Amino acid sequence: MFLFTDVVGSTALWEQDPDVMRGCQARQFEIVRSAVRACGGYEFKQVGDGLCAAFASASKAVQAATELQRQLCSEPWPESHALTVRAGIYAGSCEFEEGDYIGPLPNRTARLMGLAHGNQILVSESAYQLALSDPGLTADWKDLGRFE
Repeated sequence: MFLFTDVVGSTALWEQDPDVMRGCQARQFEIVRSAVRACGGYEFKQVGDGLCAAFASASKAVQAATELQRQLCSEPWPESHALTVRAGIYAGSCEFEEGDYIGPLPNRTARLMGLAHGNQILVSESAYQLALSDPGLTADWKDLGRFE
Protein backbone atom coordinates (compact mmCIF):
# COMPACT_ATOMS: atom_id res chain seq x y z
CA MET A 1 0.00 0.00 0.00
CA PHE A 2 1.53 3.29 -1.08
CA LEU A 3 0.85 6.93 -0.27
CA PHE A 4 2.63 9.50 -2.44
CA THR A 5 2.47 13.28 -1.94
CA ASP A 6 3.50 16.30 -3.98
CA VAL A 7 3.33 20.08 -3.54
CA VAL A 8 1.29 21.69 -6.31
CA GLY A 9 3.01 24.55 -8.13
CA SER A 10 6.18 24.38 -6.07
CA THR A 11 8.51 25.37 -8.90
CA ALA A 12 6.85 28.77 -9.25
CA LEU A 13 6.93 29.23 -5.47
CA TRP A 14 10.66 28.44 -5.39
CA GLU A 15 11.29 30.94 -8.19
CA GLN A 16 9.18 33.59 -6.48
CA ASP A 17 11.05 33.50 -3.15
CA PRO A 18 13.48 30.67 -2.41
CA ASP A 19 14.03 31.70 1.21
CA VAL A 20 10.35 31.62 2.07
CA MET A 21 9.86 28.38 0.14
CA ARG A 22 12.76 26.70 1.94
CA GLY A 23 10.99 27.22 5.27
CA CYS A 24 7.61 26.22 3.87
CA GLN A 25 8.97 23.03 2.36
CA ALA A 26 10.72 22.08 5.59
CA ARG A 27 7.47 22.55 7.51
CA GLN A 28 5.50 20.59 4.89
CA PHE A 29 7.92 17.68 5.23
CA GLU A 30 7.59 17.78 9.03
CA ILE A 31 3.80 17.57 8.79
CA VAL A 32 3.75 14.80 6.19
CA ARG A 33 6.40 12.72 7.94
CA SER A 34 4.66 13.08 11.28
CA ALA A 35 1.34 11.84 9.83
CA VAL A 36 3.05 8.93 8.07
CA ARG A 37 4.86 7.84 11.25
CA ALA A 38 1.79 8.28 13.45
CA CYS A 39 -0.13 5.87 11.21
CA GLY A 40 2.62 3.26 11.08
CA GLY A 41 3.91 4.13 7.62
CA TYR A 42 7.44 3.83 6.30
CA GLU A 43 8.87 6.69 4.26
CA PHE A 44 11.08 5.13 1.63
CA LYS A 45 11.80 8.02 -0.70
CA GLN A 46 11.76 11.78 -1.10
CA VAL A 47 11.15 12.94 -4.66
CA GLY A 48 11.59 16.68 -4.99
CA ASP A 49 9.00 18.19 -2.68
CA GLY A 50 7.02 14.97 -2.29
CA LEU A 51 7.29 11.87 -0.17
CA CYS A 52 6.68 8.21 -0.90
CA ALA A 53 5.50 6.00 1.96
CA ALA A 54 4.46 2.38 2.34
CA PHE A 55 1.78 1.10 4.71
CA ALA A 56 0.65 -2.31 5.86
CA SER A 57 -3.02 -1.43 5.35
CA ALA A 58 -5.16 0.81 3.18
CA SER A 59 -6.96 2.24 6.19
CA LYS A 60 -3.66 3.40 7.72
CA ALA A 61 -2.65 5.06 4.45
CA VAL A 62 -6.04 6.81 4.27
CA GLN A 63 -5.73 7.91 7.90
CA ALA A 64 -2.26 9.33 7.26
CA ALA A 65 -3.36 11.16 4.12
CA THR A 66 -6.42 12.59 5.87
CA GLU A 67 -4.36 13.74 8.84
CA LEU A 68 -1.61 15.33 6.77
CA GLN A 69 -4.19 17.19 4.66
CA ARG A 70 -5.97 18.44 7.81
CA GLN A 71 -2.71 19.70 9.26
CA LEU A 72 -1.47 21.22 6.01
CA CYS A 73 -4.78 23.02 5.45
CA SER A 74 -4.71 24.51 8.95
CA GLU A 75 -1.06 25.56 8.79
CA PRO A 76 -0.61 29.37 8.79
CA TRP A 77 1.40 29.55 5.56
CA PRO A 78 2.70 32.91 4.36
CA GLU A 79 0.08 34.44 2.07
CA SER A 80 2.42 34.29 -0.91
CA HIS A 81 3.25 30.63 -0.27
CA ALA A 82 0.02 28.90 0.77
CA LEU A 83 1.11 25.34 -0.01
CA THR A 84 -1.35 22.82 -1.35
CA VAL A 85 -0.43 19.16 -1.43
CA ARG A 86 -1.96 16.39 -3.49
CA ALA A 87 -1.91 12.75 -2.45
CA GLY A 88 -2.46 9.40 -4.11
CA ILE A 89 -3.05 6.01 -2.50
CA TYR A 90 -2.77 2.76 -4.41
CA ALA A 91 -2.91 -0.88 -3.29
CA GLY A 92 -1.08 -3.81 -4.77
CA SER A 93 2.10 -5.77 -4.55
CA CYS A 94 5.59 -5.06 -5.79
CA GLU A 95 9.19 -5.96 -5.12
CA PHE A 96 11.61 -4.27 -2.75
CA GLU A 97 15.10 -4.06 -4.20
CA GLU A 98 18.15 -2.10 -3.06
CA GLY A 99 16.17 0.18 -0.74
CA ASP A 100 13.39 0.98 -3.21
CA TYR A 101 10.17 -0.51 -4.49
CA ILE A 102 10.04 -1.52 -8.13
CA GLY A 103 7.25 -2.58 -10.47
CA PRO A 104 4.01 -1.07 -11.67
CA LEU A 105 2.64 -0.18 -8.21
CA PRO A 106 4.88 2.84 -7.57
CA ASN A 107 4.28 4.05 -11.13
CA ARG A 108 0.51 3.77 -10.76
CA THR A 109 0.60 5.52 -7.40
CA ALA A 110 2.61 8.41 -8.86
CA ARG A 111 0.23 8.74 -11.80
CA LEU A 112 -2.83 8.69 -9.53
CA MET A 113 -1.29 11.34 -7.28
CA GLY A 114 -0.50 13.43 -10.35
CA LEU A 115 -4.20 13.54 -11.25
CA ALA A 116 -5.13 15.07 -7.89
CA HIS A 117 -5.66 18.75 -7.24
CA GLY A 118 -4.13 20.53 -4.28
CA ASN A 119 -5.61 19.45 -0.92
CA GLN A 120 -7.10 16.35 -2.58
CA ILE A 121 -6.53 12.66 -1.87
CA LEU A 122 -7.18 10.21 -4.70
CA VAL A 123 -7.60 6.55 -3.77
CA SER A 124 -7.46 3.67 -6.24
CA GLU A 125 -10.37 1.25 -6.41
CA SER A 126 -8.19 -1.51 -4.92
CA ALA A 127 -7.18 0.64 -1.95
CA TYR A 128 -10.76 1.86 -1.50
CA GLN A 129 -12.11 -1.69 -1.30
CA LEU A 130 -9.46 -2.66 1.23
CA ALA A 131 -10.07 0.46 3.32
CA LEU A 132 -13.81 -0.22 3.42
CA SER A 133 -13.14 -3.51 5.18
CA ASP A 134 -11.80 -1.64 8.23
CA PRO A 135 -14.78 -0.85 10.48
CA GLY A 136 -12.69 1.64 12.46
CA LEU A 137 -12.04 3.89 9.49
CA THR A 138 -14.26 6.92 9.10
CA ALA A 139 -13.83 8.78 5.84
CA ASP A 140 -15.98 10.84 3.53
CA TRP A 141 -15.72 9.23 0.09
CA LYS A 142 -16.68 10.86 -3.20
CA ASP A 143 -16.67 8.68 -6.29
CA LEU A 144 -14.94 10.58 -9.09
CA GLY A 145 -15.53 7.85 -11.64
CA ARG A 146 -13.20 5.49 -13.42
CA PHE A 147 -9.99 6.70 -15.01
CA GLU A 148 -7.49 4.59 -16.93
